[in-house]
Amino acid sequence: MRSWLISEGSERLLQFQRDRFIFNWRAIDTRYPRFSSPDGVLELTTRMFGEYRAFLKREFAVVLAPSSVEVIKVDLLRQGLHWSSLSDAATMLPSLETLLRSEDETRWALSLSNAWRQRDCDLRLHLTAIATPGGTALQMESSASTEASENTLETSLRQANLAVNEVFSSLIPEPQRKMRFHGVQP
Repeated sequence: MRSWLISEGSERLLQFQRDRFIFNWRAIDTRYPRFSSPDGVLELTTRMFGEYRAFLKREFAVVLAPSSVEVIKVDLLRQGLHWSSLSDAATMLPSLETLLRSEDETRWALSLSNAWRQRDCDLRLHLTAIATPGGTALQMESSASTEASENTLETSLRQANLAVNEVFSSLIPEPQRKMRFHGVQP
């Protein structure tokens, strides 16, 4: 069974499953609240988890203890905004240059997945070319999961967030990030 609670503006979503508490922030006409800022994703997640935990204890005498956390970051790198051609995308993502070079820019596809361990986190990356109303976009989904406990929840979330940000930074060198995102990641 899965239950969803959606905020009035639809940008925040809480999911409850048998073994999961999931907080999602969705880009729906609002600016990303950042991860660590006041009222950011970290603060909202830990506050909502605390409220849910207190509710379960009060109403059902159930003590909920986290065992792991996962942070997933989805970046949409849009053609025409972040890159102009496949050759330009290859400049933005130099480690993927041979995969992004194509003689026919009208017929190409990309789907790349990888998994590894770093910073005591299990990391996954999925990079896919997708069609959007404005043209093609590269969807970069990075995730990091690590162990957690009641005492380490916030630290574990910070550690996983740092790991997904490092995935993004390792794929797009700093000069390219500054030029294409003007200090703000997509």
